[in-house]
Amino acid sequence: MDAMRSQVLAAAWAIAACNFTAHGAADGGGGSRDGAHGSGDGGAVDAVPVDAAILDAADFGSNCVGQGIVHVCFGSGSSELPVPTTTLQLNSVNTLTIDTGMIKDGDCQLIQDQDHGGKICVIAATQINLFGAVHVHGPNPLVLVSTGSIEVSSTAEIDMSSGSANGTGPDANPAGSDCGSGGKPAGNGGAAGGSFYSRGGNGGDGQGGGAGSGGSASPAVQAFDRLRGGCKGFDGSSGQKGGDGGGALALLAAGSVEIDGAILAGGAGGAGAGGNNGGGGGGTGGMVLLDGKGTVQVDSTAQIGANGGGGGQGQAAGHNGASGGDAVLAAAAAPGGGSAGAGGFGGDGSLGSAAGLPGAQAASAAGGGGGGGAGYVLVFGMYNLFGTVSPPAVTP
Repeated sequence: MDAMRSQVLAAAWAIAACNFTAHGAADGGGGSRDGAHGSGDGGAVDAVPVDAAILDAADFGSNCVGQGIVHVCFGSGSSELPVPTTTLQLNSVNTLTIDTGMIKDGDCQLIQDQDHGGKICVIAATQINLFGAVHVHGPNPLVLVSTGSIEVSSTAEIDMSSGSANGTGPDANPAGSDCGSGGKPAGNGGAAGGSFYSRGGNGGDGQGGGAGSGGSASPAVQAFDRLRGGCKGFDGSSGQKGGDGGGALALLAAGSVEIDGAILAGGAGGAGAGGNNGGGGGGTGGMVLLDGKGTVQVDSTAQIGANGGGGGQGQAAGHNGASGGDAVLAAAAAPGGGSAGAGGFGGDGSLGSAAGLPGAQAASAAGGGGGGGAGYVLVFGMYNLFGTVSPPAVTP
């Protein structure tokens, strides 16, 4: 496997660097860059388009790829990015795992500082054609750059989601104030889900011995200045782990971007509780950015998902709660944890533009954790969106 990976990729990646800036907004349609906030798949929405005025003045020149919020520039100077001269192709029989914290064959060509904090892992080529599976993890967002076009075929899957099967997605759970500060649960109340594009669900109140209120979710994140991963769900009052947020990816092409396969950046489910404690909150979806100077085409077979994870179930006497489900599909909400005899069920994670659902109360038992809110899908350039995109695409 490692030998095959080296043969496929060693000659395909030129040394890369980048100059990066990011910001945000919200939409769910197709056509021009002047999108409105889409309606999504039901439920309350707490997400507001971000001021994108910085994009209107962006002019990075003909030697750059990217139209505003992420851009990669090429040049011949000692500190500039050389123009790539080879292609990148991953065949359908191959699976590639990328660690965004490593500079080596098969991983990053360069790890570059972003303008507003954080780093990115950059891979550049003249043409990018993906037919196999790409699994991404590590501390930095992944940026794939093509001076031609990018194709993600119907047999391909780029998976940056977090959960039991994948670990933690790239750049998930940013530190500091990026994810807001909600209210922590008290007593045996459930924890809140994380918030990003849409708000996470509140935790359910606890009942019986140790009764306490559920945690309150943070408002939706309405401003961000870089490519970044999703927000972690809140931990329970006694350490029940909140789910990790989904990872971050940008696809930048001087030509077109065509998606027929799957790009997944879902959040992980919150942990189920024991010991008369409330469940952990679900993590939010991550961030997927598609930017083509030609058309961005998301065909009918495509699945692009940045949904939130389900909240964990609270505990009842003698019955530990079940963990919430991971957001592994674009077209279905991750279920909240729930099993017979235990405490309050966890809330389902987000689907479409809806918020994560709140955790439930249960008589004489601990409360369930709230479901995680949605991440972001950003599209720059002229676009046609026919596949499943959840949440709705933001088109500044």
